[in-house]
Amino acid sequence: MDVPVFYHRLSIKYKFLVPIIPMLLISYSLILGYTFYIFQTETKQTVRNQLNQTVCDKINYFNGYLYQLNQETDNFLYGNMVQKYLLSPDGTFSGFSEEISRTILLFDTYPSNLYLEDKNGDFYTNNTIYSSTQSQYELKREWLAPQVQTYHGKMYFHYSPDTPSIFTMARSIYKLDTNDTNQEIGFFMCDVSTNCFFDIFGYRADSDVISYVLTTADNQMIASNSGWSRSDLEDMLQSAAFPALVNGSHIYKYQTNYPQLKLFALVNEELLFQSVYHSFFIQLFIILLSLFLIAIFIFLVARSIERQFASFIQKITHTNQIDSKAYITVHSQDEFSHLAQVYNDMLKRIHNLIETVYEQELLNQNAQLKSLQSQINPHFLYNTLDSISSLIDLGRPKDAQKAILALGCIMRMSIKGNDILTIGEDLEYVKQYLFIQKLRFHEKVLFLVEVPQTLYAYSIPKLCIQPLIENSLIHGVGNFLENGMIVISGREDETCIYISVCDNGVPIPASVQQMIRTDASEIKLNGAEMDVSNHIGLMNIQRRIRILYGNSYGLRIQVSDEGNQVTIVLPKHPQPAKKDEKKRTNTEGGDSCETFDCG
Repeated sequence: MDVPVFYHRLSIKYKFLVPIIPMLLISYSLILGYTFYIFQTETKQTVRNQLNQTVCDKINYFNGYLYQLNQETDNFLYGNMVQKYLLSPDGTFSGFSEEISRTILLFDTYPSNLYLEDKNGDFYTNNTIYSSTQSQYELKREWLAPQVQTYHGKMYFHYSPDTPSIFTMARSIYKLDTNDTNQEIGFFMCDVSTNCFFDIFGYRADSDVISYVLTTADNQMIASNSGWSRSDLEDMLQSAAFPALVNGSHIYKYQTNYPQLKLFALVNEELLFQSVYHSFFIQLFIILLSLFLIAIFIFLVARSIERQFASFIQKITHTNQIDSKAYITVHSQDEFSHLAQVYNDMLKRIHNLIETVYEQELLNQNAQLKSLQSQINPHFLYNTLDSISSLIDLGRPKDAQKAILALGCIMRMSIKGNDILTIGEDLEYVKQYLFIQKLRFHEKVLFLVEVPQTLYAYSIPKLCIQPLIENSLIHGVGNFLENGMIVISGREDETCIYISVCDNGVPIPASVQQMIRTDASEIKLNGAEMDVSNHIGLMNIQRRIRILYGNSYGLRIQVSDEGNQVTIVLPKHPQPAKKDEKKRTNTEGGDSCETFDCG
C-alpha cells in the first residue's frame, strides 16, 4: 500500500500520532543503545580499573608488611648484640636473653616463636622449650636449612597444614663483614600469624565483592577470607589457568615480592557491578518513564485535537435547525476559534437564506393547495350534479330538492371556512354526502359510519374522507345491483389517527396503488407515462396531506379478496373548539343529515 494513501485514510488523531511515535521510539532507542554501550564499555572498564587499583593497594600493603618484617629482622640479626654473640667462641645466650627479649617486643610485625641458633648448635627462643617442642624445632630446622641456604640470608617462607594459623619465616645469618659475606654464623626462624593477612585483607564477609587467598608457591593455601572451603579452593587453584571464571567469580593471580608466597583475588562480578546495574536500570527506568510520559502527553494532545474536531462534526451532524444551540463556542485562541467563527458566519448566512426560501416556499405551497382545492370542487360538483340529474330523470323531485340543499351545505363548507376541520365537523359533511348518495343508490349500497367520538376533536384537512367514499362508489361498488357496502371507521395510537374507508367492491388496480405510494410524475408503465386523470381525487388527497404533514403521512391502500381499504394516516393534532359556531340554515338537509342512518 502506498504510504501517502495509507496516511490519508487515518483520522486526525492518528495522523498526529503515526509520524511522531516511531520517531520518538527511534530516538529513545538510540539513547538507550548509547547508554547500554557506555555501561558495557566505559562504566564497566572504570569499575574494573578501580577494582584493580584496590587489589594492587592491598598487595602493596601486604608486601609492605613483609618488607617491614624483613627490615626488623635485619636490624635484629645484624645488630651488634646478635652479631657479637654469634661470633663469640664460647657464645652463650644467658647474658643476652633479657636484652633480646626486650628488642623483640619492639617489633611492629609481631612475630612469634622466635628461634635463634648459633654455629655451635646453641639456640635461643622466646617461648618455653619442652623436649617435644625442641625436637619439633630441630626437625623443622633440618628441613628448612637447605632451602634457606639457597636464599643467602633472604627471607624464606614455609607453611605446614599441621599449623594452619601460622606460617614460618626462616633465614640464614651471615657475618657482617664486607670482605667475607659468605660466612654463615647462625640460623633464624620465627612464626608469623595469619592474622596479619586478615588485618590487611579483612575477614570473611558475604557481601564483599572481592576476597583474597594467600598460598605458597605450590598453591598450598595459607589463609583466605573467601567463603569457599579449603579443599574447593586448593582444587580450583591447582587446576585453573588464570585469570579464570569459576562459579560466577573471576580469579586473578598476583605475585608478591617473595617467590614462596602468591596472592589470588576472587572477584564476584555480580556484586561488583551491582551498583552499576542499579544505576543502569535507574537510567533505563527514567528513559522509559520519560518516553511513556511524552507518549501520553502526545496522545492527550492528539485526543484533545480529535475531540475538538469530533465536537465540530457532532455539532454539524446533529444540527437539524439553526438556533442558538447550533452555533459553536470555542474558548481557545487557536485555529479552532477561527474555524468556529467561519462556521457560525456560514450558519447565519444559511439561516437568512432559509428564511427567504421558506417564505417563498410558503407562498408556493399555499398557491399549490389552493390549486388542488380548486381541482376538488369542480370534480365533486360534477359528480353530485350528475346524481341530482339522475334523481330528476327518475321522477323524484323532492329527493332532488333535498339533494340540492345538501349539496349547498357541502359547497359552503368547501368554499368558505378553514381548510383544517375537526374529524367531527368533517363527518357532518360526509353524512350530507351520504344522504345524497343514499337517494341515488337506495338499497344497493349499505353505508356504515363507525368512527369513535374520542377522535372527533382531532384535526383533518377538509374534503379528505368524502373523495374516498366517492372513489369506492365509482370504481368499487357503483356497478353492484345489490349487497354493496362501504364502511367508514377510525382508530388511534400514541402518535397517529387512522380513518379508513372500506368497500367490498372491485379491487383497486396495482397501477393506482403504485401511483399513491410514489409521485405520479415518476411512474411509467410499459415505457409510457400513466394517465392519472381518472384518479385525481386520491392523488390530490395524498399530495395535500404530504404537503401539510410530510411524507410519513398520507394514504395507505390494502387490497384483498374481500375488498379494498384506503386509510388516511394523520398526526395527532387536536383542533381547538370554536366558541361561536354558525348555525346551519339548511334545516331539511341538515335534519336529514343528522337523522340519516348509513346502515
